Amino acid sequence: MLPDYIREGFENSRQQLELCRFFTNHSSQAQNGKNASVPDTAARHANTASATDTAARHANTAPDPDIAPSLDDLERLHRELADINKKISSEIYSRNRASLFPKGKTNWYCQFVLLFQLINYLTLNFKTNQNLKKAETLYRDFLTRFETTEPTPDYHRLNFRLKKPDIRSFRLRFALRQVITVTPCLIFAWASGFQNVYWLVISVFFMMIPFTDHTMQRIRQRVTGTIVGIVLCLVLFSVFSGFASHVAIMTVANFLIYSASGYGPTVAYITCSALALQTLDTSVALVLGQRLLYTLIGAAIALIANKWIFPIRFKYQIEYLSEMIRSIRGDLIRIDRTSPHNEDFPKWKVDQCIVKSYLLTNRLENMCESLPPEEQHFNYRDFEKKHMNIMAEFLTTRPV
Repeated sequence: MLPDYIREGFENSRQQLELCRFFTNHSSQAQNGKNASVPDTAARHANTASATDTAARHANTAPDPDIAPSLDDLERLHRELADINKKISSEIYSRNRASLFPKGKTNWYCQFVLLFQLINYLTLNFKTNQNLKKAETLYRDFLTRFETTEPTPDYHRLNFRLKKPDIRSFRLRFALRQVITVTPCLIFAWASGFQNVYWLVISVFFMMIPFTDHTMQRIRQRVTGTIVGIVLCLVLFSVFSGFASHVAIMTVANFLIYSASGYGPTVAYITCSALALQTLDTSVALVLGQRLLYTLIGAAIALIANKWIFPIRFKYQIEYLSEMIRSIRGDLIRIDRTSPHNEDFPKWKVDQCIVKSYLLTNRLENMCESLPPEEQHFNYRDFEKKHMNIMAEFLTTRPV
């Protein structure tokens, strides 16, 4: 997957460079008095063969003399290349977590994450400091490196763990909440010896979701699905009462579990499957009542726990992630101050910061987009763009 993502990145970079050359050529014409501005020229005077071909290649359509690329196209390519970098970073992260050795081949690909970030920055500012030439040179050099170099297993493994436990951390808060809530339920189930009391533990566990904001939705789906499943069981078991019939019901329900389109229907089929054999030697009404009772008690426990025991809310997690992303800039400054400005520069430390940036910004994006539209007050795209530009400015002063 990594090589495929990197090929996508090179193709995107090529398109960016073509657009920047197109804008630069028309800007030169404007300075000679032929046109007023780069965007206006691109929009009104796309009648030369080279400009038309460039627009056609960019849009993957036949040349059209009335259509030319615009700065909006360049911005779209910037976003797409940032998304490609997020995919590469996610793959690098997964492989580093699964690695048992201190060194390997995977992190050879980190250099292309840096490359694509630099190309985004240089093409964004292609009018100044010969940035377009720098981008073209980087593109050619790294494309050759990618096509001709076989990575060796001597690249330092990256570490993405927190330096110290932080009570604001998403994972730590959710883990503590689960331990504090589920452990007493397990003890109660073991000590009481009530029939089918383990259903209480299962209900609590599956209604313990990370974000407090989604608690009611999850509880509603679980309770509704359980009630629907109980009603189905009541109907089916009154008609089909034999052992073979119950096994058939359980089998069909198990198949339906994996084809259900939502959590509520899945819970309904799970209920049918679980109760199919439980009701053979016991009163159907008693078992169905126990299932409903333990589900309702579990819902009450999960509601209280999700709201009051280390709650996780989108608003505060967005602030926390933003703070973590800003701290990466401080890490780079410390690396810059304590490392030599030569070939001994510890590139793997910078790789770690860049990959972590994309992992965190991707999580920030997912978190912001999961909010209802009326609550999406944080402009994560501008925040991400500003952060990546600051990082790229630093990278332009260091060996890549």
